[in-house]
Amino acid sequence: MVDMDSALNTSVAADINMAMVRAQGSGSKTEARAEAISAASGTGMSLEQVEATAQDFEAVFLSEMMKPMFETVSTDGPFSGGQSEAVYRSLLIQEYGKKISGTGEIGLANHVKNEIIRLQAAAGHPVLGADGKPVETPETRAIQLVKESME
Repeated sequence: MVDMDSALNTSVAADINMAMVRAQGSGSKTEARAEAISAASGTGMSLEQVEATAQDFEAVFLSEMMKPMFETVSTDGPFSGGQSEAVYRSLLIQEYGKKISGTGEIGLANHVKNEIIRLQAAAGHPVLGADGKPVETPETRAIQLVKESME
């Protein structure tokens, strides 16, 4: 069974990667990333989507960082589970990543969220908060001031 959200995210990621390859010759890496996100998404994300994406990124990152730690745990013995245990262990590590990320103690999600907000603002698709107004960070305010000064 194919998870449609997963397939859509994979498709968007592929679109972003292709757009980045095309945009890299035109300027800085930040501009290339902003153009790629703009080209792939067409519109900005809501604040809720940005926060969920940042949280998911942190959870996946933490899971990947924990994998080597669990590879050192022995599975030998009379009750070793073979392939089943390997599958279960990967799912367990994913859940550990989600739980640790959910505590907010690591803080990576907040940095990712701010970067997404900044990139979308630079691409001309500001992230909208619950009140319908663009979310501001110091970086997005600086971008806005630079754009205003150039006009």
